[in-house]
Amino acid sequence: MKPYSKYKESGIEWIDKIPEHWDGNKLKYISRIVNGSTPTSSELKYWDGDIVWITPADLGSLDGRQIDDSGKRITTLGLESCGTTLTPAKSIVLSTRAPIGHVAITQVPSCTNQGCKTIVPDDSKALPIYCFYRLLADKPNLQALGQGSTFQELSGQRLRDFKIPIMPLPEQQAIATYLERETAKIDALSAKVQRAIERLKEYRTALISAAVTGKIDVREVG
Repeated sequence: MKPYSKYKESGIEWIDKIPEHWDGNKLKYISRIVNGSTPTSSELKYWDGDIVWITPADLGSLDGRQIDDSGKRITTLGLESCGTTLTPAKSIVLSTRAPIGHVAITQVPSCTNQGCKTIVPDDSKALPIYCFYRLLADKPNLQALGQGSTFQELSGQRLRDFKIPIMPLPEQQAIATYLERETAKIDALSAKVQRAIERLKEYRTALISAAVTGKIDVREVG
């Protein structure tokens, strides 16, 4: 892989240089940031509805980059009763407390609790899939911006002011396509290695059992 021909200072604290035609933009200039909230738990009419209501726990249990369901769902009355907001599919949900940094792309209209914020990209400036990979790479930087004595939380203002590199949309798509292809290869290799590890563990257990139950004569082993 060859580098770009020209670079410039990024203007982003944790990134030294970026390609000359890229820019560093705050999230608030390329997206809409939406807060979450929780309906009153004692009001049964607010719960067990059809609206996906995402929490940090839902994000943390994912085995992929997409989310289309949640552990709990709310009703329209529940949505209207609190400060959460229904956002469109292809939005990005980010956990901003307990812990900071879980991220996924929604596949259905959804809302969140107060432990998450939803980033709705301006599709003329930023692709959801690129923003997903960018925020995934920036997890340590997002965590470093957390504040609080009881638990660390990333504030809405700090998230809105968070800068990421932005490039033309076709290049965003090229980056995302490349990452999807290469990470799929890594995931497939990781799965093979994990299966090999599991087989070795099974062999280890069987070997111990055979030795201690007299199924093999270890006296002849060198």
